[in-house]
Amino acid sequence: MKRSLSFVFAILIFSVLVSCDPKPEPAEITSLDTYTDEVLNFSVKYPSNWATAKSPGVRFVCFSDENGKSRFTNYDTEGLAVAKVDVFTGDIDSVNTFEEFMKVNKRFAPETYSAPEKIKIDGIECFKQTYEFELTDGICKGEIYYGTKDNQKAALLQFEAFGGTFEAYKPKFDEIVASFVLPVKPAPRTQDTITELVEQDPPSSTLKQVKGEGYMMQIPENFQRERGYFIGLRRGDSFLRVDVKDVTDKTNLEKTVDQSIGNFPGASKSKTKMGGKDAFKISYKPSGQVDGAVYFTINNGKLFKVTINWFKGEAADYKPIFEKCVGTFKFR
Repeated sequence: MKRSLSFVFAILIFSVLVSCDPKPEPAEITSLDTYTDEVLNFSVKYPSNWATAKSPGVRFVCFSDENGKSRFTNYDTEGLAVAKVDVFTGDIDSVNTFEEFMKVNKRFAPETYSAPEKIKIDGIECFKQTYEFELTDGICKGEIYYGTKDNQKAALLQFEAFGGTFEAYKPKFDEIVASFVLPVKPAPRTQDTITELVEQDPPSSTLKQVKGEGYMMQIPENFQRERGYFIGLRRGDSFLRVDVKDVTDKTNLEKTVDQSIGNFPGASKSKTKMGGKDAFKISYKPSGQVDGAVYFTINNGKLFKVTINWFKGEAADYKPIFEKCVGTFKFR
């Protein structure tokens, strides 16, 4: 009997110890400061004691822990319970509509997100979507707000937090939403206008591996996955992007490419390889200042499309690295 009681007692002690495992704690927010973008004039409050990074005219982001920001690349099942506040902007025109901006700037499958909900921000009717999913260390939860003030510049404001900490931040996140002033496209500069910008680094030649639906690829270590793009802080027009789609004709790759080529201005087509498969490359000119290429191949009935765009004035910094990244593309 004594052995049985001791065994039961040991089990109870073990259960108590397991139940007392510390849960992830939210990071402290000491106060809120205001960031104002000197190019697009958007502004937003943010936690003053969090790590920040900015690309004027494109993006402003802050992380609760500098050491944990890489978790937002692959959404690892466990790690630091890091949180972020992120503002990202884009152009709106006849091709890149506001609806397209909302569509492409999502990281997860459409069913992960709630239906768009109308909400007023900066006096403008905007849209809000929420999402959450379970990871080993708890719920990863996020909110995204989309809006445009002048129908020329679109913006999103995003909050994300790991480890089930989102609700602890919610009151401050709501205060940040209420503070958000949407961007507007600046008027053409006069010759005597001088704006000093803090330049960010070009893409690193050191690469890191990322994974997506049915593929893996290496990208510059100073790039992050942002709403479908792999992008750095230096330039918003220079990026990598991978799209995976169902394809009607699962065997005739060239036919699929020929049906798409009209969507690419100044396009020229050539044969190549990607991920060990036959592929086609379309070289094109997205704009007067930007060059690009799109790689197409089919694997397991899916069309894989890798897009690289780079600013012409910095092609030497971007193009070779981007092409090297495409060379690392593999199926999984």
